[in-house]
Amino acid sequence: MKVLIIEDSRLARLELKELLQAYPQLELVGEAADVPTALKLVAAKQPDLLLLDIDLGGATAFDLLAELVFVPKIIFTTAFAEHALQAFNYPTVDYLLKPVTAERLAQALAKLPLPSLANAAQATTTQTSTDQGPADQNPGDQNPGDQNPADQNPGEESSASNPPERLLQADSNFFVKDGEDCYFLKINDVRWFEAVGNYSKVHLKSAAPMVYRTLASIEQRLAPGLFFRANRQQLVNLTAVVSIEPSVSGGLTLRLQCGTEVEVSRRQSAELRQQLSL
Repeated sequence: MKVLIIEDSRLARLELKELLQAYPQLELVGEAADVPTALKLVAAKQPDLLLLDIDLGGATAFDLLAELVFVPKIIFTTAFAEHALQAFNYPTVDYLLKPVTAERLAQALAKLPLPSLANAAQATTTQTSTDQGPADQNPGDQNPGDQNPADQNPGEESSASNPPERLLQADSNFFVKDGEDCYFLKINDVRWFEAVGNYSKVHLKSAAPMVYRTLASIEQRLAPGLFFRANRQQLVNLTAVVSIEPSVSGGLTLRLQCGTEVEVSRRQSAELRQQLSL
């Protein structure tokens, strides 16, 4: 089966290509970052399956599909859940929200009419147990002298090899690459983070690049007291706040230096009052 990746993010294309390496039954015939390139490749390569993003840099997947005479099977890979209903007006196999995991892709591919892919989802979920050795081997039968010391206490090994990530302070540097644009920033350069599906938008003074991390994972990396979770979608830099006013909904409204207003939910308003009280 011939597969074509259509995705405007280079990082996302690389991740999909890595995931596809587990499927020798699939032949990757090309990749495109925009609609004109995708149209040419579909015509030239005649793929059987598209791994298709929704947002294609100024156009959408639906703009592309409207131009196609014959539409192959599609697995959508996107950060936006709201297009799912429209997506299934086409020969859509599955609709995957980013970040796309190996298990989720396996489940989607298992829906294709290929016997060799039918057990892909099961193989992915059982891979960890099979990698640990034969299932019928009794660990108690091993000679203690032959046992790997690291296997004697898996908890200590895990802790040693995966130290906790360093919390980012106001002056900590970090790097963001969004498409062809690169940014070397300090945490305090960020006015607020905004959740966009499984991505996050980093709002700066004159740009708003996207990062391939959820808002919750970003919040966990930040030192306490720097940012405040105003609501489910927004994480605000408290140093960027110039005023706080009561809102009609019973919560609070934060006005930022740039003029943007951010609504604080009623539940979070109580926490903010407590955090900022003397």
